[in-house]
Amino acid sequence: MGDGFWFSAVLGSGIGGIYVFLVFLSLRIAVRRPKHSFIIVILGGMTIRLFLSVTAIAIVIALVPVDKVVFLTAFLGVFLIGLTIEVVILYRQQKSTERQKTNE
Repeated sequence: MGDGFWFSAVLGSGIGGIYVFLVFLSLRIAVRRPKHSFIIVILGGMTIRLFLSVTAIAIVIALVPVDKVVFLTAFLGVFLIGLTIEVVILYRQQKSTERQKTNE
């Protein structure tokens, strides 16, 4: 496991980490919005995040000498963790909203 392995893993994890950070940022913004705006922020944020991620991955693969399998595996691992966290947070938000409506 040479330097290329670790460089590729850190770079892939870093891009994935930025993606997860943007997930939390958009969720934080969306939670403060009314329901209609909430959905727009979540879906719009997801579209922008995916576009930026694919663009960053394409640039790295085209211009940086990385181990592609390690790079993409590291990104995918962090991406899936972030996606799972996002779904759990959205699910809890929905349940919380439903509970508030039934208590009113």
